[in-house]
Amino acid sequence: LRSAVSRAAIAMPFLALLSAAAAIDCSNLDVATMTEIDGSCSKKADPSDCSSYYKWLDAASGQVRICHGPEGSDTDCTGTVVDGCSCAVEAAGRTALLGFAGETGEQWCFEMAGFSDPECENYYVEHGAKEVIEAPGYEPCSAGCMVCGPKQTDPNDDSTQSCSQVGATFFNCVETAAPTAAPTFAPTAAPTAAPDPPSPPPPSPPPPSPPPPSAPPPPSP
Repeated sequence: LRSAVSRAAIAMPFLALLSAAAAIDCSNLDVATMTEIDGSCSKKADPSDCSSYYKWLDAASGQVRICHGPEGSDTDCTGTVVDGCSCAVEAAGRTALLGFAGETGEQWCFEMAGFSDPECENYYVEHGAKEVIEAPGYEPCSAGCMVCGPKQTDPNDDSTQSCSQVGATFFNCVETAAPTAAPTFAPTAAPTAAPDPPSPPPPSPPPPSPPPPSAPPPPSP
């Protein structure tokens, strides 16, 4: 009986680990807010916030290691390998804006929401040229994407607040400062950067000062 109890005690943490791993899928991945690590979850991820880390194993096929935990008596993070994660999932449910290929008035972040509107963070923008994005077989974000978020270009000037493209450009679901390989449909020329939000009109000038009062007429002789 004692032996059976000991085996059960040993098995319980292992079963808990299996249960936690089974609950991890692509919905746990958000490259816009999580940090990619260079190595294993147990060695590179912060154990106080394991679920904020991931590691691409094969971005082309969507294979990724998602960190979680610590589980049971463990003090380190654990990694679960998940297959088939797509760009749509990794954009965390955000709606794609097609930038240069989009409909007029629905191309850029600032056209969809304001600086303080929570809806601002519900979008991401394709940055490729129109002909690239509309090419047959185009893979989302292979020409580069950016997520939308509140942005203030001058901390001392509230008029510079807008909903804009923020963070690093990511390619084919891999967030990075630059693509590691050329996109499948490379544009013949570098696409123009997304336009800045329109500036608010300048304030009206103050009204002119009234003319000084006329001098009184000279006294009669």
